[in-house]
Amino acid sequence: MNLAGQISRRMGMSLLGAGVLVLTLTACTQGEGRSAASSGTAPAPSASPSTRSTAPASGVVQSICTPLAAQLEVLNFFPSLVASGGAYDPQPVDADFHKLQSAAPDGLKPSLEGLDGVMEAAIKKPSGFSDSAFADAKIKVENWSLKNCS
Repeated sequence: MNLAGQISRRMGMSLLGAGVLVLTLTACTQGEGRSAASSGTAPAPSASPSTRSTAPASGVVQSICTPLAAQLEVLNFFPSLVASGGAYDPQPVDADFHKLQSAAPDGLKPSLEGLDGVMEAAIKKPSGFSDSAFADAKIKVENWSLKNCS
């Protein structure tokens, strides 16, 4: 059973929504050309290159978007793991996050490093965990995802 399934089973929560989100994101990013072709209309012109000049190459973005969406959903459980008082180990979530971080494009790495710092501090000292610091750091990653993966 994968990590998301283990967390879901242990925490008594369903990750069906996470799966739907990942499938939706994948379908949206991969199906854009198909929907325009099947409708008989030409695709809308994309934004000018200057508006996305800071975005990494599309191949790099596409390779990180789906795993990033899945990881962001799993990270929704991180505060609960930390607050469990040791009943659940946040280390597997952290390890998966580090794998994602190592594959991330340069434009995403600073946001991931900020989130990683909050997560590491929480793992080392759970009593010092700050929901607001975690949320702020996670929002930066989500904003990058919205800008570059949609």
